[in-house]
Amino acid sequence: MLSLRKNYLFYALSLTVIFNSFASEQTKSNTESTKTNDAKTDASSPKNWVVDKIIVLVNGTRILKSDLDKPRISRDGGKYNLDELIEEEILIQRAIERHMLPTEADVERQVVAFKLQNGLGDLSASDFEEELKKFGFTLKEYKFQIGRLIASENIKRMEVTDKIVVTSQEVENYYNNNPEIMPEEYYLKMIPVPNQDNADKATNINKNNLNITDAVDLGWI
Repeated sequence: MLSLRKNYLFYALSLTVIFNSFASEQTKSNTESTKTNDAKTDASSPKNWVVDKIIVLVNGTRILKSDLDKPRISRDGGKYNLDELIEEEILIQRAIERHMLPTEADVERQVVAFKLQNGLGDLSASDFEEELKKFGFTLKEYKFQIGRLIASENIKRMEVTDKIVVTSQEVENYYNNNPEIMPEEYYLKMIPVPNQDNADKATNINKNNLNITDAVDLGWI
């Protein structure tokens, strides 16, 4: 199985697709791919031709040649290689299984953040899409890729967290090996008394022999 890269460039421009919408988009994409691969020339043509080509199947999901040719937002418009596409698809499938797909609100927040960070906050949706086209994206494709990036990051973060188990012994060892981080502290309780009689009464208080009258006499109540 391909090893997952620890450092996965994640643009804060992410796009959020509602869980059901995102899963539906995945299914729709696969269905359209099947139709595309079955497309042929009309009856007058002696030859058949394939519009797209299946490169590999990942647990039944097709990765097409056109997927390799798509510009990627995490590559500034560059392309993924096959290993990266397979890795991403595996993460998306895990995210679907564990209900870790982003919501529409998540995606829109990332879009707004990206626009603000790049001085595009005042652009309308149509003007923003024109900017995206300079990098080879439509707004729909941009959001779709953002959704996949968020889902990938969600599942990687969850799987890392699931593997973290800290025992009480490890905590104690860390404390003992790093005393400068948490220096030893002492808690003192001081009871000021003006004379020996009050001192005796204070001693009784510490022995849980507090009498309400004594407390009043000492001026504590």
